[in-house]
Amino acid sequence: MLDRFPLRRLAALASALLLAGSFVPTHAAAQGPGQDAAQTGTVSGRVLDEAGGAVSGAQVFIAQPPIGAQTGSNGAYALARVPAGNQMVHVRMLGFRPDSARVAVTAGDTVTQNFTISRDPLQLQAMVVTGTQSPRTNLSASVAVTTLTADEIQASAPRSTTEMLRYVPGFTRVESSGGEVNENITMRGILGVEYVSFLEDGLPVFPTMHTFFMNADNLFRFDENIDRMEVVRGGSSPLFGSNTPGAIVNFINKTGGEQFAGTMRATGGTKGLARYDLNAGGPLGDNWRFNVGGFYRYDHGVRDPGFPGIRGGQIKANATRILSNGYLRASVKHINDRNQFILPLPFADPANPQFVSGFSDYGSMNTAEGLDLRVPTPTGDLTLPLDNGLKTNATWGTVDISLDLSDDWHLQNTAQVMRNAQEWNALLPFSAISASDYATTAAGSNGLGFPAGTTAQIFYTNLFDATGAPLPFNTANGLVAPGGEWHVNKPLSAVQDQLQLRRAIGPHSLSFGAYVANYTQDNQWYFTDILTDVRDNPHFLDVVVTPPGGTPTKVTSNGFRNYLSNYVNGHGQTSVVSGVLGGEVQMTERLRADLGVRVEYNNFVQSAENTGKVDLDGDSTTTFDNETFGNGTFRHFSRNITDWSSSVGLNYALSPTMSLYGSAARGYKMPALDEFLNASAAEQVALFDSREVQSAELGVKFARGP
Repeated sequence: MLDRFPLRRLAALASALLLAGSFVPTHAAAQGPGQDAAQTGTVSGRVLDEAGGAVSGAQVFIAQPPIGAQTGSNGAYALARVPAGNQMVHVRMLGFRPDSARVAVTAGDTVTQNFTISRDPLQLQAMVVTGTQSPRTNLSASVAVTTLTADEIQASAPRSTTEMLRYVPGFTRVESSGGEVNENITMRGILGVEYVSFLEDGLPVFPTMHTFFMNADNLFRFDENIDRMEVVRGGSSPLFGSNTPGAIVNFINKTGGEQFAGTMRATGGTKGLARYDLNAGGPLGDNWRFNVGGFYRYDHGVRDPGFPGIRGGQIKANATRILSNGYLRASVKHINDRNQFILPLPFADPANPQFVSGFSDYGSMNTAEGLDLRVPTPTGDLTLPLDNGLKTNATWGTVDISLDLSDDWHLQNTAQVMRNAQEWNALLPFSAISASDYATTAAGSNGLGFPAGTTAQIFYTNLFDATGAPLPFNTANGLVAPGGEWHVNKPLSAVQDQLQLRRAIGPHSLSFGAYVANYTQDNQWYFTDILTDVRDNPHFLDVVVTPPGGTPTKVTSNGFRNYLSNYVNGHGQTSVVSGVLGGEVQMTERLRADLGVRVEYNNFVQSAENTGKVDLDGDSTTTFDNETFGNGTFRHFSRNITDWSSSVGLNYALSPTMSLYGSAARGYKMPALDEFLNASAAEQVALFDSREVQSAELGVKFARGP
């Protein structure tokens, strides 16, 4: 049995699959300079909406040979070098119903063909490429699909990636109180982002959707590059990923059109918000298209941490070579972005929650006093980069080839490599305790656990009087907050390749798919324990306790209750191999069936360092430097898991504007690699397994208008 599938082998396999597709014979697109002008004509006209207004940015094209144009600001278009004869001209625009017209083209002449297209607010006539074996309109799909256009995304002004899911039916909980990333979602009662797959241009942003201290939404940012967002809820979604029984969220990027177009946007706001967005795309010669864009923003956030906790951006670029029977596209994405993470805030009276006195409605338990602190460890000082927050510093490189091999066969292969230096840095308030009770509160309740009668002297760590002596604690609400300042390094890497081969058999189709991936995750956790007061941007505190009949004992140092209370050091990798078989059967003129099955094999390998206690100064009474640290020995585990998913869906066209659909599916969620990180025995590892999810759905789709 396959126990190891190293990264280099998957990389070689991905390259081989891509190259195999790349060497399929192709030739330059037919609208190139070599086309004989004496045998061609021009089709021009305007595209208008129902009110007679110009529709800008609509795609007007002829399928064979592939000739296309994009309407300008006045709705005008022109298709040049169109072969003489009867040609079918198509027009499509997200938010509108598509239209077509047969046009007689005469060599050397220009023929006028205008279009009036009607709005399609639910996108039921839009072509859907997510969660289907082959592209088809939303109305005819046997799954529940929501399409959000770039205009709709812009109008909703999402503050985060997952916040857009509030506009998608079925997402019953989208919780974004922690900030822009690492958010929580619930899909139709299935709790957890790990049951939802985030794709970009049809490929997962990372092979697994959830790891410790990082969710998939950390690896995606909304900007002007996005053309649309497609969400498939349930139904066939388990066929398109190992962790997708809840939904697939596919973000589709712009790729450039026949005409140069772009967008520049500047946004400002309170708390120092400044954001700049740019996107541009268009032709690079007759057979090349490009798109490039990105954003940069700087912000203190609504809850100001006392420093610029939100700063950074991303850049994306792609170039497409148009072939006579498809395209070849290369793209790159880079994110270098920091977001603050907002953790529990101090409330009083659970029956009528209000912030405690001295803490404002827009307060933050983050503080500039936590920046760039250095703590001693057995191997040297450790710097805590709190201002990095949730930092993503990642790069993706992708190559995508799509070819019509003949009238009946279509091949698409997408290969990608990525690397990410992920960090997680935050202040975590564990509780709020009266300063007078802190010393005698049980350790299990975040107190010090000293006996009754113990007295405590509390001082500000970084506030001093005129003589340089630390000022005594005098925060008006009398509360202290035991907490932690945690620093997590989490380097990631992945290589993945997705192949689809589809054949049309009359009105039916048969598709074969394969997906291979290998991803690695390192975990380096450094948890420190701190003590602060409770206010907006709190101050660090130091404590000296005197037990009854005892001597004064210093239990903190520079605001730290423990320099290193938890330490984790691990490395793991997962190899994924899966195959998909699907088909679409046109059972009658109105009834179509979609069927599919997916089988997946995962190999998990995890190593983690064992830990022990280290007393830095050899004095057991100075508890703040009794640290947990690695002892140089490691435990190793591996686990192989195979599971399967299947789906059957039906769509019955009641009329040209109404359809009835239903689906039933069995899906699965593979365990996260990090679940093996803290296992201490093989018996624990054997308990980790995939989780089965079953679903069924019945619905009606209705498109208003003709």
